[in-house]
Amino acid sequence: VVRYTNSKQELFGRVCREIKRLIAGEKSQADTLTRPSESFCSKCGLPLPGKGAECARCKRHSGIFIRTLGLMSPYVGSIIFLLLVMLFGVGLDLLPPLLTKLLVDRVLNPQAAGAPVLAHSEAIRLLLLILLGLVGASSGRCLLNILIGRTSSRIGTRITKELRERLQTKLMGLSVEYYNRHPVGSLMSRVLYDVDYFQGFVNQVAQGFLVNLMLVLGIGIMLFSMNWRLACLVMLPVPFVAIGTTFFWRYIYPRYYRLWDSQSKMYQLLSGLLSGIRLVKVFGQEERERKRISESAGYMQETRRSLEASQSTFNPIMGFVFGLGGLIIWYAGGKQVLGTTITLGTLMAFFGYMGMFYGPVSTLS
Repeated sequence: VVRYTNSKQELFGRVCREIKRLIAGEKSQADTLTRPSESFCSKCGLPLPGKGAECARCKRHSGIFIRTLGLMSPYVGSIIFLLLVMLFGVGLDLLPPLLTKLLVDRVLNPQAAGAPVLAHSEAIRLLLLILLGLVGASSGRCLLNILIGRTSSRIGTRITKELRERLQTKLMGLSVEYYNRHPVGSLMSRVLYDVDYFQGFVNQVAQGFLVNLMLVLGIGIMLFSMNWRLACLVMLPVPFVAIGTTFFWRYIYPRYYRLWDSQSKMYQLLSGLLSGIRLVKVFGQEERERKRISESAGYMQETRRSLEASQSTFNPIMGFVFGLGGLIIWYAGGKQVLGTTITLGTLMAFFGYMGMFYGPVSTLS
């Protein structure tokens, strides 16, 4: 009895066939164990969709990206509108720290900033105007988030509708042999759930990736324009973030594959069970089906536990790294405030931008 992993299935299949050839007295094949696999990618080892098919991981990713853009091409006008709205939203995000600096240096502590002391009534009026500006920026950002969310949802749902229609057309054109090799539950999972993941991708691009990228660039410019020395200190955790990102994609993200596989198999089992529930009851196979579902649920439990355990370790460590960056700025910025190199308002604005900077960097990682 020889045990081996699924990744070695083809190799051991070749060994088995070669042994049978030797038993039958046939001539041995010299390249049995050395010729490239037809079921696995020779570069990365990923299982292929079929023998001789292209590897999804190694083939040019630009092709996938271009196909994705092709799906979005009918919505170019809406996408451009989204980009303009997001740029305006980033501008609103950059406004509150500047107003905070003005509030501290002109109203609350003008002597330390070297600014003229305002009369009590003028200070109250300026305080009110600044607070109204903060409220306006916050409410404006709230309305823009609603607009961005509704627009990206409209685009995403229309794309997923088109994808489901194209998938249904493709499935109807496949041979019966294809359905003999692929369970119905697994195919339903592709149409129902995987298409929704694509809609989530569209929403993340609109509300996550692009907004955070714009914020990182805009906040970086503001930080260096205010004080380039402190800005360099803010960048200290960034290399550790890059290392953490590499670790995440190499060791944590692959755990999602097992989770998605477990979900697909659970859906496949439930679909088969509920479709054939009469046969199960007629032949008294309830206990057998219960064990199968229990094993599948255990597999899903283990994959989810593994993923969540990894994330619960990774996320606090990254938060600790960002926290160290804030403590460094407290020390360096505090020294500059005490030495009257910068004003307290500048330091407060700097902390506002720093908090806004680390958030998008963490999300992008």
